[in-house]
Amino acid sequence: FYDDELRSRLVARAQELSPAERQGLVDDAWAATVAGRTTVSTFLDLVFGFADETAPAVWHTILTGLAWCDRFLEGGAREGFRDAVRELVRPALARLGWEPRAEDTDLDRELRGDLIRTLGILGDDPETQAMAREVEGISRSGNGGEPSVVAAAVEIVAFAGGSEEYDAFVARMREATTPQEQERYRGALARFRDPALMQRTLALAASGDIRSQDAPFLLSRAEANRDAGEIAWRYVRDHWDELLPHFAASNVIHLAQGARFLTAPDQVADVQAFFAQHDIPQNRLSLQQAMERQRLLAALRVRSADELAARFGG
Repeated sequence: FYDDELRSRLVARAQELSPAERQGLVDDAWAATVAGRTTVSTFLDLVFGFADETAPAVWHTILTGLAWCDRFLEGGAREGFRDAVRELVRPALARLGWEPRAEDTDLDRELRGDLIRTLGILGDDPETQAMAREVEGISRSGNGGEPSVVAAAVEIVAFAGGSEEYDAFVARMREATTPQEQERYRGALARFRDPALMQRTLALAASGDIRSQDAPFLLSRAEANRDAGEIAWRYVRDHWDELLPHFAASNVIHLAQGARFLTAPDQVADVQAFFAQHDIPQNRLSLQQAMERQRLLAALRVRSADELAARFGG
């Protein structure tokens, strides 16, 4: 990997590199962080120098790493991290704007949604959340909107919402006039953070109201919830034998893939022990890969949690 001097020189002249080269630079930095060859601060020092970045592929790699860092933070340090995320992402979104432009490519439109989602969820930005509520309301009234922006807005409203928004989203899911709209609101149910609302989502997934081909994906998304995923995992674990007969064999693997996002030591021990005893024969290799990925990121958490807390004020 790059030493400090070379990395500083590359960042200083990053815009002289091609988008593919910049993506490779960030991707290599995150891979080295996960592998333990460099520290998480090295990765953050790099990506926080990319405030002027415009390439969607580079941003995707940056945001992936930042989302994992968020999972390793608690309390005041997490608030400090959110401040840093907002400072990084706001200029990029300001350049793109919330409204589509004539010169936008498909990747630009996708990036707009990603940046909005990052500000509203990872950055927990009240201004973005208020704008998302407005966009979601306008789209619901039949006035459309750019799909990537509407999708991000729906997720943000769920992330920041409570029981009133939850009830409305369930109704919108049931009343949806297109499969895309139905999926948008169904998937967003896994974003709500209130434990009681998470329990409602889990019960809904097992009730038959959600089609059997869709329920495993909803449960997987629920397990990946940053703040309430453990509740979803315990439900899947405790109801495993009841759930499996209702799902296609090819979809069961998603229940393990969602659980890989749990990286606290007790969570990892629980998930690993469970799947050591509950094979998924039709997707054995994918199960092994999911478990290995969980172990790698759990090890990263152990290495980086104190460093992140110190950096962001915990």
